[in-house]
Amino acid sequence: MRTVVLGDGLVGRALAKVLRGGHEVYLRDLDKPSGKRTQTEVLNICFPYAETFCDAVCGYIKSYRPELTIIHSTVPIGTTRAIAERTKAAVVHSPVNGRHCELERAMQTFTKIVGATKAHDASVAAQFLATAGMSVSVFPSCEDTEAAKLLCTLRYGLDIKFQKEVKAFCEERQLSFGHVYGLWTALYDCGYEGMGLDVFSRPIIEDMRGEIGGTCVIPNARMLPEFVPAHELLEFNETLQESIQNSGQPCLTSK
Repeated sequence: MRTVVLGDGLVGRALAKVLRGGHEVYLRDLDKPSGKRTQTEVLNICFPYAETFCDAVCGYIKSYRPELTIIHSTVPIGTTRAIAERTKAAVVHSPVNGRHCELERAMQTFTKIVGATKAHDASVAAQFLATAGMSVSVFPSCEDTEAAKLLCTLRYGLDIKFQKEVKAFCEERQLSFGHVYGLWTALYDCGYEGMGLDVFSRPIIEDMRGEIGGTCVIPNARMLPEFVPAHELLEFNETLQESIQNSGQPCLTSK
């Protein structure tokens, strides 16, 4: 099947490599117009969300006229449905899992979730991805996949927040953070894994000074404006930023 991947970034390049396992793939850089549009059956959206995201995707759908559009980008809840209703086209959402430095491997390892406004569109997208060798799971709706991705990165951000708060707690009381947080958690995880109950395992977050950085955690939290834990994470990060500015120390961000 002929397919175009829009967005020549880490996600787009990794996706293009994986899709070549079963399809004829054309990778397009948004900053470098390619002239004549390539006729495509499936259009893959792999550029970051911004205020102009919906307008841009609708424009590309009108221009390429694909039979199916798959949004791999992380987007606010309701985005995929809004684009589908506006364009009257088949549009699904299939967010990406994994670390940015290993996305090709991640796409071949993680199960790729798919959500749509119509069950038929989700089924077609699942078959398209499966043909390239991906494991696929269809969710009830595109709102479910949008929420799943946003809450996933939020949970990681809250884990970082907890680690930083424990570090401050230990420093104030002259406790050994390495033992109270690191070694205890490692022993806790090892014990439950030994009992066959690794469902209780907890992450051990690397200690890094400064605000929570990276490209996903904080921007994605802003896409959950009505969710209290997201507000708490954003407020916590703003406090870290103010503390760094007031101290005059160089900023080493947590990712």
